Amino acid sequence: MISRHGFRLLRSFHSLFSPSTDHQHPLLASCKHLNSLLQVHAHFITSGLEITCSTKSHLINLYASFGRCDLSRLIFDSVQNAPGILWNSMIRAYNTTNQYPEAIQLFDLMMERGFQPDKYTFTFALKACTEMLDLERGLRIHNDISRRNLECDVFIGTGLVTLYCKTSDLKTARKVFDEMPKKDVVAWNAMISGLSHSSEHSHALDLFRYMQFSCRVEPNSVSLLNLFPAICKLKDMKICKPIHAFAYRRECPISVYNGLIDTYSKCGYSSVAHQIFIQMRVKDDVSWGTILSGHAYTGNFHEVLNLFGYMQTENVKINKVSAVSALLGAGEVQDLDKGKEIHDYIIQERMDSDVMVATSLMTMYAKCGELEKTKELFGEIHERDLIAWSAVISAFAQSGHPNEALSVFRDMQHENLPPNNVTLVSVLPACGELMSKLTAN
Repeated sequence: MISRHGFRLLRSFHSLFSPSTDHQHPLLASCKHLNSLLQVHAHFITSGLEITCSTKSHLINLYASFGRCDLSRLIFDSVQNAPGILWNSMIRAYNTTNQYPEAIQLFDLMMERGFQPDKYTFTFALKACTEMLDLERGLRIHNDISRRNLECDVFIGTGLVTLYCKTSDLKTARKVFDEMPKKDVVAWNAMISGLSHSSEHSHALDLFRYMQFSCRVEPNSVSLLNLFPAICKLKDMKICKPIHAFAYRRECPISVYNGLIDTYSKCGYSSVAHQIFIQMRVKDDVSWGTILSGHAYTGNFHEVLNLFGYMQTENVKINKVSAVSALLGAGEVQDLDKGKEIHDYIIQERMDSDVMVATSLMTMYAKCGELEKTKELFGEIHERDLIAWSAVISAFAQSGHPNEALSVFRDMQHENLPPNNVTLVSVLPACGELMSKLTAN
């Protein structure tokens, strides 16, 4: 679909004998769907309009945003001696469509052909390495960056920090970060996120304070979201309260309030989390899912079921997180009727094929004593991989049926499926329970 402004531009194109290139970008920007983009692109070609290099770069990015990286590559390949901007756009397009190996292959081809990468090229290449957790390849790119004296660039520096954090090399990440002459809030966020998601939780809080009070860098919503995992691990409400106040003063996006709900819940303050939820003027399905999982986390299972019932009555969008929390609540209070009602809703919304939902269904029925139903659900899974086997073992083990859990574990071994760490973690509670019973006897 093309916007109204786009249609006016398109009509002006038709009225001109030799259309100008000035309208190319505004017209492309008006394309909200793939079909409209194809229509405009076709018009460029059939009208004999010279498509500029800048427009081709824009087309490559747009096709990738609609998931058609194959069309992006056709445009790229159609240009002989493509300039650097098109190489960058194509590498970025592969990243956009999660084709990270292809992004690195194109980066290597660019280097082989003697093109000089710029800060954007390296940033996109580092992004691909980060997503693949390919530290070895990232190190080689880092060496290329060092030879060109580009480490001081804030974009590249941030990319390197993110790479090393994601590959658990916090020491190198911190070294790169500390040596950056200029740091914007994105760079600070990258380092704080790395510390927050590792075991360096207190260092994440220290760096956040240093950013604010010593370097006078204003945190944004991403800064707050990156800090929440550290607060949850440390259960440090001293830092959570000022962040809460900051969010209210700055009218932060919904994601921050959702993060606050999750953080307060995991720190044991479900009443505060619920109050934040009630006071939110706008709530999305993530907000509902977060408050339900928060109440489930703190053991308020009746409240979970009450909220889920309200969501159904008021036609609030229910996502998988909400459904899983509701199933957990029904299982814990052993409300089989409510569990069946939730199951019917899940089937209606076609969520039952999701592994997380299917696992929760099996656990709910097992906790309600419906072992045959649990086995039936497991039998309906066509491709039983290790995830499915681990799920049903966990369902029996968590619901107090250790013999059934071990029986399924033996069946899995008969299928010549070697257990992984998840499977072993699932079956260990059953072994422990049986051992306790033997000891008691």
